[in-house]
Amino acid sequence: MKKHNPTVHDSVLELQKDTEALKWLGDLEELASVPPERGGYHFSDWERAFIKDVRVNYDATLVFSLKQRAKIKEIWQAADLRGRPGIDDKSANLFSNLSPERQAEQRVRAAKVKLPWEM
Repeated sequence: MKKHNPTVHDSVLELQKDTEALKWLGDLEELASVPPERGGYHFSDWERAFIKDVRVNYDATLVFSLKQRAKIKEIWQAADLRGRPGIDDKSANLFSNLSPERQAEQRVRAAKVKLPWEM
């Protein structure tokens, strides 16, 4: 009888599922790298920790568990549904009244500024 090795995919379908989950994880890592204060998505502390932990685990084993795969998909879908808030009267800011050229200039300047939690 063949011994089960958790670091080897049992089938091509499992490999495809892990590839899809890996793409979602990459998307989540990219979204989590932008703080909400800079217009990024809001993830809970648990979600941010889960994203980091799953990456470390995947790098060590090269496979996702079924629960990890399901949770990655769940967080990815939730982030996709949240979307970025649109500008309305309540969320209008100082950039809203500037020309598009001036807004682009200000965004470039703002990107160079390091916030206290980024240092």
